[in-house]
Formats: sequence, C-alpha cells, structure tokens
Amino acid sequence: MSRVSCCRAMIAAVVLAGAIAADAGNMLRLHIGPLWPRVLLDSDKPTQWDLGLGYGFMFDKIVGIGVGVDFMWNRVVDEVPVAGEPGVYEMTRRESSYLFPVYGIVIVDPISRFVVHPALTFNLGYNSMVYNCDDEQELTTGTAPDDDPDGYYFGWFIRPGLDAIVNLGESAGLFVGVDYQWASTRSAKTEDGKYRRRNMSGVGVKGGLRVVF
Repeated sequence: MSRVSCCRAMIAAVVLAGAIAADAGNMLRLHIGPLWPRVLLDSDKPTQWDLGLGYGFMFDKIVGIGVGVDFMWNRVVDEVPVAGEPGVYEMTRRESSYLFPVYGIVIVDPISRFVVHPALTFNLGYNSMVYNCDDEQELTTGTAPDDDPDGYYFGWFIRPGLDAIVNLGESAGLFVGVDYQWASTRSAKTEDGKYRRRNMSGVGVKGGLRVVF
C-alpha cells in the first residue's frame, strides 16, 4: 500500500471515529472488589483486591466500547513474636503481587430502560505484574537465592462478566457483578531458558458506578 493510500485510510478512520463518537454518549465506569487468583488459593491470604477505571462511548445506552485500566494488589506478611520482648515481632516472610492490566471494554446492555437490568461485559488486553517474595533467609541475610522468582511478569488479560445494574436516573447507575479473569502471567526467560509462571486467573466480585453523559 502506498503512502497516499495509507494517509487516506488514516483520515477515513479518524473521520469515522469522530462520527461514531458524535453519535454516542460518553461512558465513565468505576469499580472495586475482591477476586481469588488460583495461585493464591492455598495461601494465608487468598484474596486480591481490584480497583478499576474505564472510559468509552455508549450507543443508545445498549452497546458500549471503551478502554480501561485496573490496579490489583495482594500483600502477605508473616511475623512471629520475639522471645523475651512482649509486643515485638520479627518478619519471617513477605510476599506481594501488583497487577496493572490495560484492556479494551465491550458492554452489551439490551434492556437498559428498566430500573434494574443485567448487562454483559467483556475485557481483552495486556497484563503486567510485579511480584516479590522474600523468605526468612532472604530477609535475614539480604541475599536472594539463585532461583529467586521476583521480577516482572506479563501476559494476556481476558475477563468476561455479568453485571446487575440499578439505574439512579437517566445517566447514572450502580452495579454489582461477577466475572472470571484469565491472566496466566510469565516472567522473562531464566538462565536455563525457561519461564516462571504465576496463574492469576480466578473469579472476582465487583461493585461500582457507571455514568453515561
């Protein structure tokens, strides 16, 4: 394809996007809730929290498209009392996971005119995670083992869900919902050419606010 053709295609895409946006309402979506990743189910603290923000367009208050970003976190600290020192504790393990998925949003809300109604949601995007795990030896000596799993992990992020929405008026509504996220993350290659993996997939529950204006 020539440069002229590419420029024409880009101009056409911009014009089409502008026309679509002009014919749609702006959508703002905020949610928070717990979820239970598979890799954490057997841990002392299996719950991970999720805070998310989305923005896009809603067409006739039935179909919505947009983009979103979440911040998910889980942090576990194990401590034991120090002998002979009441009220003093020593850390024996520290583990944390921080996820930053960025994704596209599709919403199907076919009966939005009713005060209480269901809506289907679908998210697809890219997930980044920072993972850190320090055991008692590492906390004591400050030296990490050769197979230290700490570092940056990444992978696809897919999340279908079902919401129940309660309209507060013409433009705003509260919702609660359940979803399942596929987020199998992997690290960079280790010295032996393999990947480390942490399966952050799991069921989540959320509540939040959606505004169309």
